[in-house]
Amino acid sequence: MSAPVFAADISINCSSNSCSNSKLELFGSTKNWYPGMWVKKTLEVKNTNSKDGILVKIKSREQELDTTSCQLESKMVLSISNASTKAVLWGGSLHDFYRNANAIPLTSILAKNTQEYAFIISFNQESTNECQGSTTSFALDIYIETADMSQTNAICEDTAPQKAPVLVSVIKDAYGFTLEWQPAQDPVSYYSIAYGSIAGSYTAFNANAGGHDTTSYTLSGLDKDKQYFFAIRAGNGCAVSPYSNEVSINVPTPSPTPITNYTTQKADSNEPTIAANSVSTIPNQPQRSDESQPLATGSVLGESVSKTPEKNETILKRVFKNNGSIVSRDAKKNMYTLILIPIFLLFLFVVPKKHKKRD
Repeated sequence: MSAPVFAADISINCSSNSCSNSKLELFGSTKNWYPGMWVKKTLEVKNTNSKDGILVKIKSREQELDTTSCQLESKMVLSISNASTKAVLWGGSLHDFYRNANAIPLTSILAKNTQEYAFIISFNQESTNECQGSTTSFALDIYIETADMSQTNAICEDTAPQKAPVLVSVIKDAYGFTLEWQPAQDPVSYYSIAYGSIAGSYTAFNANAGGHDTTSYTLSGLDKDKQYFFAIRAGNGCAVSPYSNEVSINVPTPSPTPITNYTTQKADSNEPTIAANSVSTIPNQPQRSDESQPLATGSVLGESVSKTPEKNETILKRVFKNNGSIVSRDAKKNMYTLILIPIFLLFLFVVPKKHKKRD
């Protein structure tokens, strides 16, 4: 076979009924496919007609099949999409593509306009090394028809999957984000993944998540410190199911640094003193008067924590004014004790001696 021609370098001109090159070797014979490997090519089609729109159709030809027990075509997924809008126009295994007897319609192109199509072939991530050294290749036939420009996209005649898949989980690990799902109801030829940083709004798509029997896929190259919202849908040729449920991973935010300089006022000084074991996540939060209530809660990796301060002798429980100065209750007790002790000693020793002398 001839050397593969990269579709990014292929640009063809088409009129109402023919193209400058209607037989293209889009993917050559590529060896040493491995699980997760993918190749992307882009085909540019220009409508040179000055009046009429054209409808672009494609069909495989001259397939080079894998004759080993691997059957590489059944483990490789082909997606064809509008390069500008990212909309998937057809998806399925190479085996499905090869056996399709009819030409697959893509889009209509207005007169004097150009359209690019992205072709992505991927080797299923869940495959084993049994396919090492296997090869497969095909060329494309391009068909052109005069198009009804009342609608840009071609009419899809495939049957959509009867039920959407169920996205069970999304797990973040060293390899990326791994999605696991329950399969959709047949007919299913491929699965695609959509995701974005806002719930319900998807800005990125992967139409090569796997074929009919695929139930998991790992997305790599994403920012692991960013929150993503994921959904999945099944497809059958040009028809697709509704999106599945949405699943997101909550990326933990760093816990706030505890403030340890929580202060109370000394009784005999205007300088602040540090209250032991105090924790607060809110600067300048006033000390609670009721020590049975916890201070403000912090957040450590999403878990709510709180801490009740221990009793501290430096904190005044109650204060009252006496001759313009602030005196604690304990200080007042000490003052009374100092006054009562001499009186007690006086009655204990002095008064009995005076009685003895009289006797």
